[in-house]
Amino acid sequence: MTSRRRSRAGDLKETLKGGDARILNCLTPHGKWHIHSTYMENHRMLTLSRGCEPVWMSEVDAAELEIKDNDWVEVYNDHGVYCARASVSARIPKGVCIVYHVPERTVGIPKSQVRGGKRAGGHNSFTRIHLKPNYLAGGYGQFSYHFNYWGPIAPNRDTHVIVKRMDKVVF
Repeated sequence: MTSRRRSRAGDLKETLKGGDARILNCLTPHGKWHIHSTYMENHRMLTLSRGCEPVWMSEVDAAELEIKDNDWVEVYNDHGVYCARASVSARIPKGVCIVYHVPERTVGIPKSQVRGGKRAGGHNSFTRIHLKPNYLAGGYGQFSYHFNYWGPIAPNRDTHVIVKRMDKVVF
C-alpha cells in the first residue's frame, strides 16, 4: 500500500508526513444524477446514488486498500476531506478515483476521522483553484473577479488524494 509518487501540485506535502500512503488522482466530473438540478435529495434520486455521492474507485485499488463496495471512506489531502461510500467498479482505471460534482451536500455527511471528528466537507474541499493562463491576457471581460473562480470551473479540478476506509462512522 505504499507509493513513492509525490503530487507535483503540492497537495500532499503535510498529509504524507504521517507515513506511507496510496496516492490516487481524483477527478471531479459533472454530476451523474443531478446535473443542473436542486432536487437530488428526493427519494428517486437518493435510490440511484446510494443516498449520497459515492467515491468511485477501481477494483484493484479497492482490494489493495481493503475497501469493499459500499464501505465508508475518506478522500483527503492538505486542503480538505470528503467522506462518502465507496463505489467499487471495473470501469474505473487503477490509480484514479472519481467524485462527481455535487451542487450541495446536506445529507449523509459523517464526521472525519483524519480531521479529528470535524464534519467532512463537499467535493471541492480537497480541490484548489489554478489560475487559467488565458486570464492573463489583460483588458478583457473574462478577467473579472468572482469569489474563488479565477481558475477552471469546479468539475475540472483534478488533484491528488489519499483514500482510506473509515473504521468508525459517526454522524
